[in-house]
Amino acid sequence: MKAATLVVVVAAGACMTLINPVKIQRAPGAPVLEARDDGCSVEIVDDGTPFTKPHQELGTIVLEWSATQMKDQGPEAALKTLRAAACEAGAHVVLQMRALPRGPNEGMVFDGTLAVLLDDKGQPLVGKATGTALSHGGTQPAAGSAP
Repeated sequence: MKAATLVVVVAAGACMTLINPVKIQRAPGAPVLEARDDGCSVEIVDDGTPFTKPHQELGTIVLEWSATQMKDQGPEAALKTLRAAACEAGAHVVLQMRALPRGPNEGMVFDGTLAVLLDDKGQPLVGKATGTALSHGGTQPAAGSAP
């Protein structure tokens, strides 16, 4: 029964990023972590805001949100999509978050830096590392998103 539940949860999370593909560029040598539970807590830290908790950067995250999506769903839905993708990447926080207009009536680009919080030994707080960015390639869509 657990396996069936897991498939449903993974499929639900994948749906969010399939409709709204998020691009993740992994930092060289950064750990590739197992996905966190769908709906996990992800802190968003605006660009220019200091972040002092011990962390390791995993790479960058980018979401292009069309003018139609901005009008119909608003920026809150874009942040929800970013948080879902960050959970899939095993991240706890999106640092240096910026929302930049693409042009008049062309939507927005949301970008930031994914990071995982570290324990007092310098290890990720949660999530098992499955390799490094070097072993998994560089640019890749978030899990479940369209290529």
